[in-house]
Amino acid sequence: MSLFDKKLKRYLKNNCTKELIRKGESLFKEGKVIDTIYDIQLDEGRSIVQGTQNYTVSTHFFLDFTTEIETYCTCPHDWDGVCEHQVAALLALPEFFLRQDESDTIQPVQSDDKRLIDASLFALIPKFPDSNLVVKMKDLQEDKVVFSVVDPYFAWKEDLQLVHITKTNKQWSLSPCCNQSLVGVCQHQQAIILFIARELEGYSFFEKLNELDVARAIALEEFPVDKNVDFDSFFKLSLTQHPLSFRFIPKNPGYFNQEKTVQLLDSFKEIKQTSEQVILPYSAERRTVLGYGFSFCFKEYRNRKFDVSVRIMEGKLSKDKSKFISSIDICFNDHVHNPVLRKFVTDFQYIKHTSSDSQNPEFEFNQVSAYLLKNLDLFSNFLCYQNTEEHVASKDSVTAIRVHSNPLHISFKLSEIGDQFQLQSLFQAGEKQLTFSTDFEMKGGFFVAHENVHYLLPNYASFSMMQVLMETPVFIFNRRDKDVMVQLIHEFSRHFSVDLNGCFELEEISLNRPVCEVYLSEQDGFLIIKPEVMYESGHRFNLLLRDAGFQSDSEHQFQVFVRNEETEDHFLSLLSSFDSDFDPITNCTYFFKNFESVQLNNWMAHFLVFCSNEKIRVFGIKKLKSLRISPFAAQVSIGISSQIDWFEPQIKIQFGDEVVSFQKLNHAVEKKQNFVELNNGTTGLIPEKWLKKLEAIWRIGDVVDQSIRIRKMKFNWIDQLFDLMDDDLVLLEIQKRKEQLRAFQQIDAIPIPRIVKAKLRGYQKEGFYWLNFLDEFGFGGCLADDMGLGKTLQLITFLARQKQLDRGVSLVVVPKSLLFNWSAELDKFCSSLNYVHYHGANRDFNSCLASGVDLVITTYMTVAMDISVLKDFHFNYVVLDESQAIKNPTSKRYKSVCLLNARNRIIATGTPIENNTFDLFAQFNFLNPGFFGSQKAFKENYANEIDGKNDIARANELKQLIHPFLLRRTKKQVAKDLPEKTEQVLRIDMGDKQRAVYDFYLKEIRNQLLGIIDSDGMQQSKLHILQGMMKLRQICNSPELIADATFNCSDSAKLDLLMEKLVPLVKTNKVLVFSQFTSMLALIQSRLEDENIAFSYLDGKTNKRIELVDEFNGSETNRVFLISLKAGGTGLNLTSADYVFLVDPWWNPATENQAIDRTHRIGQKNHVFAYKLVCSNSIEEKIIQLQEKKKLLSEDLIQAQENFVKKLSRADVEILFS
Repeated sequence: MSLFDKKLKRYLKNNCTKELIRKGESLFKEGKVIDTIYDIQLDEGRSIVQGTQNYTVSTHFFLDFTTEIETYCTCPHDWDGVCEHQVAALLALPEFFLRQDESDTIQPVQSDDKRLIDASLFALIPKFPDSNLVVKMKDLQEDKVVFSVVDPYFAWKEDLQLVHITKTNKQWSLSPCCNQSLVGVCQHQQAIILFIARELEGYSFFEKLNELDVARAIALEEFPVDKNVDFDSFFKLSLTQHPLSFRFIPKNPGYFNQEKTVQLLDSFKEIKQTSEQVILPYSAERRTVLGYGFSFCFKEYRNRKFDVSVRIMEGKLSKDKSKFISSIDICFNDHVHNPVLRKFVTDFQYIKHTSSDSQNPEFEFNQVSAYLLKNLDLFSNFLCYQNTEEHVASKDSVTAIRVHSNPLHISFKLSEIGDQFQLQSLFQAGEKQLTFSTDFEMKGGFFVAHENVHYLLPNYASFSMMQVLMETPVFIFNRRDKDVMVQLIHEFSRHFSVDLNGCFELEEISLNRPVCEVYLSEQDGFLIIKPEVMYESGHRFNLLLRDAGFQSDSEHQFQVFVRNEETEDHFLSLLSSFDSDFDPITNCTYFFKNFESVQLNNWMAHFLVFCSNEKIRVFGIKKLKSLRISPFAAQVSIGISSQIDWFEPQIKIQFGDEVVSFQKLNHAVEKKQNFVELNNGTTGLIPEKWLKKLEAIWRIGDVVDQSIRIRKMKFNWIDQLFDLMDDDLVLLEIQKRKEQLRAFQQIDAIPIPRIVKAKLRGYQKEGFYWLNFLDEFGFGGCLADDMGLGKTLQLITFLARQKQLDRGVSLVVVPKSLLFNWSAELDKFCSSLNYVHYHGANRDFNSCLASGVDLVITTYMTVAMDISVLKDFHFNYVVLDESQAIKNPTSKRYKSVCLLNARNRIIATGTPIENNTFDLFAQFNFLNPGFFGSQKAFKENYANEIDGKNDIARANELKQLIHPFLLRRTKKQVAKDLPEKTEQVLRIDMGDKQRAVYDFYLKEIRNQLLGIIDSDGMQQSKLHILQGMMKLRQICNSPELIADATFNCSDSAKLDLLMEKLVPLVKTNKVLVFSQFTSMLALIQSRLEDENIAFSYLDGKTNKRIELVDEFNGSETNRVFLISLKAGGTGLNLTSADYVFLVDPWWNPATENQAIDRTHRIGQKNHVFAYKLVCSNSIEEKIIQLQEKKKLLSEDLIQAQENFVKKLSRADVEILFS
C-alpha cells in the first residue's frame, strides 16, 4: 500500500463516520465524480461531484506529505465537517493517479559521469519528454548551485531528489543523479535544465555567475564594512529574475539600504488600516465547564500563508481540572452541549467560510482575527491543546498549550549607534513584555508561540510585519539612508507604536478643548459608527486608529500631538458601556451594527438619547436611508390649570398632523427617550430642551390616569417649569403662597406663649414663626439648624403654642440618649407642658394618656416595638428629633414612624444629609408622604444625578423643591444673635446593662461608706468617699474603666451620644474632647479610628505640646483633639476649634471653664459651644444638684475636690449615693 493510500485511509477513518463513508462510496460507485483535475502550482486537486447540484471539492495534498490532507466542498454542509462529496472525491483520486502513471513513459540509459554544462546541452531541450516534475533552487553560491526535484504525483514513492551543479575553473557540470537518463541526462537533470532555460535565461545564468566582480563592488558601496571583516563571511549571493541579475546582500537580514527599504515600504503601503467589510462578533460569557477544551490545528501551505481551525474537545477532566484523563473526542457542532461553546465554534466556522470567499487575504485575516480577539478570555477559561489533526483528537495528536488572554502588540524603538541607526522590534501582551527569540514560531499565521504560550496577532498588519521580523527582528540603516528610514518609520507608525528614543528632535504640540463626535454612515447592510475627537485647533482624530501620530518636515524634525487621553479614553469607555459591540480592542477603525439589530427595539433612538446625555455630537443621521426618522420637527406647547389640591399641566406634542398620545409621551419621558414611535412607523425626535422640561415636570408630578398632577405643596417650583404659563388665576395663587413664604420671618402677630420661660433670640423667633406658617397650610417641616442653635427650644415653644390652641396630645420621638435631655429642657423652659415618658419595661400607653398630658416622649426603638399600639392613636403632631435616624427607608424604624397617625409632622436634625442626597428621601417622605414619589424615582432623578454626576442644575432644582419645608441656619448666619460662648448640659440615660453595673456598685459603696462614717466619723472617711465617687463616675463613662471581671459589659451611653454628635460635626468643625480619665480617652480614640476620623491626642505624658497644638490648629484633616483635663486645662491655645465636649463633669466648674477657654479666647473668630455629658439619675447629676444647693459654684468657694468633700455632711453622702 502506497504512502498516499495509507494517508487517505487514515484521513477517512479519523474524520468520517461509517455512515458518511458509505454515502461517499455510493456516490463514487454511481459515477457521480464526473471530473478531476490537478494544478501543480497550487498543489491542489479539484473534482466535480454531482449531488442535488454540482459541487466543487478541493483537495490539498502537501508535497512533503507530513501534513494532513485537507478537503473543502462548496456544499452547505462543508463548514461543519467532512461531507459525502469530499469522501467520493477522495475515493476517486487513486484511479486518477494510476491513469497518470500509465500515460508517462521514460526510456532509461545508464550514466555515472558528470555532465558538462554548455550551450549544446540546452540544444537538447526539444528532445526532452513532457514532465510534471517541480524544481526549486535550494542553495546558491559562487561555485555551487543546488536544486530540488519532486514529482507531485508520485512523491509518496520516492524521496526528494537533490541535484548539485558545481564549478571548476569557470566550467559548470551536473553531478550524478539517479542513473536513469535519456540523451545523457536523467529526468531530474532534464527538469533542471528546462527550469534554467525557462526561468533563469538559459546558459546566460552560468555566464553571469562567472562575472561577479562588479556585484562585489556594488555591495561594498551599498553596505560599507570594516576592512577587518571578511567579505564572504558578511555577504551572501542572491539573484533576481526577469531580468536575471546577481547581487551580494548581507547575511544579516537586518541591514537595509535604500532599495530594500523602499520594497518593504511599498509592501506595507498596500495594507489598509482595517478591513472594509465587517462581521458581528459573538461575545461569550466567561465561565468554565467541566469536560470541555479547545483544539487548535495550525495549518500553513503554499498558496495560503495563514489558517487555523478551532474545535471543541470533550473528555473527562482530572480532579484539579488541569488535564484530560480519559479518551478525548472532537465534538461536531450539534453535539456540543455547552451553548456558549456551541455558539462560538459555529460562528467561528461560519466566519472562516464566508470570509474566505472574499479572495482578499487582508479581509479574511482581519475577520477571523477579530472574532478570536473577542474570545481570548474564553480560551483562558478552558484547557487548550495544539492538535496535528483537525477532526479527531488522541493523546498522541495533542499537546497542551496556553493561549494568552491579551493579543501580541508589536512596537519599535529607534537607537543611534555610531554611523548607524537600529530600529529594534519589541513585543508586549497585556503587562507581559517579550524579547525576540529564535524560538518564536508562527502558528497558522494567527498566533506566535513562545515557551508554549500562544499570542494572537490582532490584525493583518501585525501578521505581515511578523513575517518580516521572523527573519529581521532588527532593522539597520547607514546614516546616508536616513531619508528612506524616516519614510519607513512613518509607514510603520500607521500600524505600530514607534519610540524615536531621542534620535530626532520631537516637537510636542498640545491640543486643547476636545469635543467628542460620532460620524454615522451605512455600508453593505451595516451601520458604521466612527468615534472621533475634534480639538480647538481643528485637528480631528479617529480614536480607533493605532498610529503614533508623527509628522515631519524636510529636515526630519518630528512633530507629535499631545492629546487629552483622559477625555478620549472616557469617550471610548462610554461607548463600550452603551453597547458591547463598541469594543475599543477591535481591529477596525469604526464600530458597526447590523441594521436588523439597529431597527430592533429602536436602538438608534436610544443611541441618540445616550449621545445627547453625554454631550456627544452626532453627524450623518439625515443621510441614513435605511432608518426611518420623521421629517417633521416637533411642535410643543405646555399650559397649566389649577384644581382643588393640585396643578394639572396640559402638554401637547405634534409631528405634522399627528398628536402624540399621553401614553406614548409618558413612556418616552419615563424611559428618558428623546423620541416617540409614531403611528406611520417613523420615529419622532423630541428636542433636547423640551425633553429636559418634560422630565422636570414628571419628576415633581404624579401620573394619574391619562394626565399628570403636581401637588400644590410644590408651588415653589411651578412657575420655573411653566415659563409660558398664561393662566392668571394660577399665577395669582402661586404668587400668594410665595409671598407668605417670604413673609414668615416678619410675622409678629403670633406672640411667644407666656408659659415659655426663656427669651428667644431673633433667629429662634423666626423658626417659631416658620413652624406656625407650615401649620397653617398643613405642611410638614424640617428644622435643620446647626448644633447648638436651640432647635429643642424652638420646638418646645411651638408645642406650647399648640397647647394654647388646645390641639391635643403630641408625640416626640428621640434617640434613647436624648430622652432625659428633653425632660431637662422641658423642666427648664416650659414646665407647664405636661409630659410623660413612654419607655421602659413596664410601659403602658393607656396610662400615659391621663388627663392633662400634652406630650408623650418616647424612643425610636420603642415606636418600632409598639407600633401596633401607637398607630391607632391620632396625635396632634409627631416630632422626630435627630431624624437622620430614619434615613434608611428599608429600616424598621422608618416604616414604623410612617405608620403613626397625626395631624401634622415635624423633624429636627442638624445633619439632614449625613452621607448622600438619598438621606433626604425617607425624612421628607415621612413629613409629606409621596413628596418625592418612589425611592427609585428619587434615586434616578436626584440622588444619582447630584452625587454621582455632580449635576448642579439638578441640585438647585431639589433645593427649590424642599426650600419651603426646610429651615436651616448655620452659626455664621446667626452670629449676631449668639453670645460668644454657649454652654449646655446633655443628660443621658444609661442602658440596662450599664445601669445594672452602676446600681450594683452604688449599693455596695453606699453601705460601706455609711458604715465607715458611723464608726470613724466624716473626717476619717474622706478618702473612702473620694474612692467611691471615682468608681461610680468611671462607670458613668463606661464599665470598662473599672476592669472588673464580675461584669462583662462594654456599653457606654456617653460614648454612643458623643459619637452621634461628633460624626456629623467633624465634617465642618473642629472639636475638643476633655476627660479626666486617660482610659476613657483611649475608648474614644478607638471609636474615632473605627469611623476613620483623624485626631490629635494629649495627656500628661505628651512631649512637644506646642508643636502638637500648632499641628492641630493648622491641619485640615485632624478634626478632633482628645485632651486629658489635667494636662490640657491650661496653657493651650486651640482657637481653631469651636465645639467642646466635657465627657465627665469635674468637681470644680472653674476647671471646666479653663478647659472651655482653650478655644474661647482671643483669636477665636467663631462662637463656642460647650457640652457637658451627664448621666441621669447618677452621682454626676447629684454632684451638680448638690453644688447648686450649697451655692458652691463660685471659683472662690471651690478650689479642689478635697474642698468639695470637706463641706459634705452625712446627709449629703446619703443623697450622693442614693
